[in-house]
Amino acid sequence: MNRIDELDFYSLNKSKYILIEFSPSNFPNNIEDIIYEFKIRNYMPILAHVERYEKIVNDINNIYEYINAGALIQINVSSITGKSGKQIQNICDILIRNNMVYFVATDAHSSNSRNPILNKAYEYIKDKIGKEKSKEIFYENPQKLILNQEIIIKQPIKYKQSKLKRIIKNIMEETIELRSILIL
Repeated sequence: MNRIDELDFYSLNKSKYILIEFSPSNFPNNIEDIIYEFKIRNYMPILAHVERYEKIVNDINNIYEYINAGALIQINVSSITGKSGKQIQNICDILIRNNMVYFVATDAHSSNSRNPILNKAYEYIKDKIGKEKSKEIFYENPQKLILNQEIIIKQPIKYKQSKLKRIIKNIMEETIELRSILIL
């Protein structure tokens, strides 16, 4: 937070929007405090590629809490289209359906590495949630960011896993735990 106070960072297009990225294995436990610190300094934090973080994979409703704390959420094209694996794609589907995504990014580092191709992800999301919501995520919110305009934080929907999925997940976790014990 000292770097924020010293203004030793870059916002997106010199706006109030700041993209925040953490190491996939080092997602902070005090993220609500970090969001708060940005908010009291009149910055709007955008959490980058949340679908990659183990803490989110283990409990998607963490995102629900982060949005309610004042953060915006961005996910990556490769995650949406399944290039990062089926589990990550399923997490993106849940986030999209539960009103927990504000931006989609390419994670492109150049024209040769992680090419900036959005069409497939746009069509995928449009099929899931419709043209209007897709337009908001892919066009309207990025435009508002560039112009430093207010992006409305819409109420996310808390994810409720079906009983069958919970039972299957518990059985799988117990099986993995039992295998680990037997191997030892």
